[in-house]
Amino acid sequence: PAGPPWTALTDMISTERLLLRYFVPGDWAAVHAYASIPEVSQFDSWGPNTEADSRTFIDHCIEFAAQNPVRRHDFAIIVKADEQLIGGCSLKLQSGTEGSLGYAIHPEYQGMGFATEATRAMIEFGFRDLGLERIVAQCDTRNSASYRVMEKAGMARVGTHLKHREIKGRLTHSYEYAIARPAAGAA
Repeated sequence: PAGPPWTALTDMISTERLLLRYFVPGDWAAVHAYASIPEVSQFDSWGPNTEADSRTFIDHCIEFAAQNPVRRHDFAIIVKADEQLIGGCSLKLQSGTEGSLGYAIHPEYQGMGFATEATRAMIEFGFRDLGLERIVAQCDTRNSASYRVMEKAGMARVGTHLKHREIKGRLTHSYEYAIARPAAGAA
């Protein structure tokens, strides 16, 4: 059978205000512009990025996109109006039917609904194009902006994991969110 339609580096997902596309080598500087800011990664195990970290991240994203089948879809988030790369989002296949979602947005573009718009597009992509049955995401319990994005995108909090991830030398708690594929014929 043919793979998902999003297999070439030039393929894109279009939303009202955004284009989501696989990362390309020249994206490292725009990624570094947000990934080097400490606040962007304060609740994550990565970052803040050095220039080498940002270049390596892009290299890995390109490697993942070239796999057949693609098991990790990392997309640049680009604002259509000015063609500015403002962040990234990913959907990692955990199993044949479940994917794990993540995202990061440059602080100058936070609070404008871009993360929610990208998350909704990734959920649709996961269900429609990848045939997933369930999509999950986790965030540090202190990261209210992140869990609000998940809630606005239709995900529900399904659990809390206590002291399960080490972030910046500290064991932290995380919320887990999930959304299931709508039943056929459901509105």
